[in-house]
Amino acid sequence: MRALGPRLGLCMSTVATLVRARAFVVFSTIAAGALVIVVYGAARTHFLTGIILGLTLAHGIVADDFRRGTILLWLQKPRWPAGLYLERAAGVTATVWAAHALVLLLAIALTHGSSGAVRTLIQLPAGMALDLATVAVVFGWSALGLRPELIPSLLVIGVLGALGSDAVLAPETMGRWAPFLAAQRFPFREAYRLSAWLDGSGPPPATTACLRLMLYPAIWIGLGALILGLRARRPHLFAAED
Repeated sequence: MRALGPRLGLCMSTVATLVRARAFVVFSTIAAGALVIVVYGAARTHFLTGIILGLTLAHGIVADDFRRGTILLWLQKPRWPAGLYLERAAGVTATVWAAHALVLLLAIALTHGSSGAVRTLIQLPAGMALDLATVAVVFGWSALGLRPELIPSLLVIGVLGALGSDAVLAPETMGRWAPFLAAQRFPFREAYRLSAWLDGSGPPPATTACLRLMLYPAIWIGLGALILGLRARRPHLFAAED
């Protein structure tokens, strides 16, 4: 318990540094997201805003320490190395959620509480699920130390996510790859069903859909933690990259 304070302070300091370093993109995304809701209506446009915020704040969450060689400092601590980065991922996720909520609150304020803007706030839990999934994907790739990890993250979310949706709707078009593509797809469909239920325009999501919203980020975070654990056993792999 005594170590909780310093660990929390370190996590908050790291997240604050990330926000300051990427302040222009973060605040531009928040402003643009709110304006899109105001001008074009509610719908689910804020989901994209949350994904952009997640990509912006999460990239480099682990890999930056690889590149700078500062990971060697953490290996000298009597702690599980992955624990530090899991705490950092949690801090980034909370920051993305707060920024996502700010987008919706700004839209409500700018529209003087219009019903469309209020509906977006009701849909926030579904958007937060996608935010978490985004951070988890970036965390998994960042744990590999890739540069830049945004490229494979975008491929997983945008390209493989779209192919996975097609594999669910029309598996015959994907051939033998259909089961794999359907299993790995980003949980857009589940989040849409949850948001439709939250705003009263659809039935409750199936239990499998709710489980997938939780299991998808858990798997990516687990993979990232596993990679960190394996690399911690070989400290020379943490050397700074050129």
